[in-house]
Order: sequence, then C-alpha cells, then structure tokens
Amino acid sequence: MPKLEPLAVVKETWEEIATSIKLSENDDGTVAEVDLLALLRDVITSARNSKSGSLHTRRDKPIDNLEVFLSGDAHGKARGEKVTGVTLRVKPADGQYTNSPFHCYTFCYYEGSDNYANLAQYTKASQKYISELLADGLTVDGTYYNVTVKCGWDLPYICSCIAHYGCSGNYPCPFCIVHYDDLMEADLDWDGLARTFRNMLL
Repeated sequence: MPKLEPLAVVKETWEEIATSIKLSENDDGTVAEVDLLALLRDVITSARNSKSGSLHTRRDKPIDNLEVFLSGDAHGKARGEKVTGVTLRVKPADGQYTNSPFHCYTFCYYEGSDNYANLAQYTKASQKYISELLADGLTVDGTYYNVTVKCGWDLPYICSCIAHYGCSGNYPCPFCIVHYDDLMEADLDWDGLARTFRNMLL
C-alpha cells in the first residue's frame, strides 16, 4: 500500500507558509502537526500587510482583539482510513469569517476520523499553544492581540470537540441528562440534571 504523506498534503494547502515554520511528523507518516503559534503569527503578519483586509487598517493599534476559529472534518480515505484535517481562520474585531480555502489554514492532519479520542491525541501540541494564546495573547509587529478561540463546523465535529457522543448516543441532549428512550417524555418544564463538562462523556 502507498504510504500516506501528510506533510506533503499540508504543504500543498499553504506552501509558502508551511515551508517557513516547523512541521512535525510521527514515525509512520500518519500524523503531521504544525507549530500553531508560528502559523498564526505568519497568518496575522500576512493579513496586516494585505491592503484588502481589516487587519491592515487596524495595524497601528497597540492593543486589539482577535478571534481564532477552529474547525475540522474527516474526508477521503488513505489505506482504508479516513483522513482528518484541523484548520484555523482568524477574524479581527471589525471583520468577519470567510469560507474561502485561501483563508483556512491546516495545522494538523492525521489518519483517522474526527472523534474525541483522535482529536485529543493528535492535537496535543496545538492544545498547549491554544492555552497559551488564551492566557497570554499574542504580539505581532508591535500590536498586542487579546485572543479568543471558538470552535465549530458540523454537529458531529462539535460533539467530538466537547466529548459529547452526538445524536445517536444514549444521552443525546447537549443541555441536560436525559436518556434517548425518555426524550419523548421530557418537556420544557423538565427539571433534570443539567449537562456539564464533567458529565459530558455519557
């Protein structure tokens, strides 16, 4: 069987940026993860230098706000396995997101589905970087950015990110603890147990 080459796929997605920052790959070539902070720094620098974007018009601000949107999806197959890419997009305070592939940057690519266990395992380095961003922000070319991070895409991916087993689970409601068989008995006045992150793995 041909060997999957995730680094090559990542580089094809954003060749100019990928060649300038650190890329890591596991021994069998099934996982590739990029230095998320270096990628984000390059994305912001590029946007600040682009005269068509709002980051350019705001680049003289000493302090600004920046939103990072994370998404991912399993697509295609390699060696019989699904392949998942996890991407980021950035939005300045007065801007908006775009679905253009030119504004979506893949920072992790691995063989496997986009379930909670895989995301937790294969994005460990990125999780550390995200925690640092939320705690410390990011300074680029003299501007300090207060960073917030949002996660979204389709429902299965969002459920995977928060360790919720989704609509087919025994406890499918993301807001409360009610068994699948009892859904038809629940109503708006139901006062059962509210779902928290502590009990999300039901």
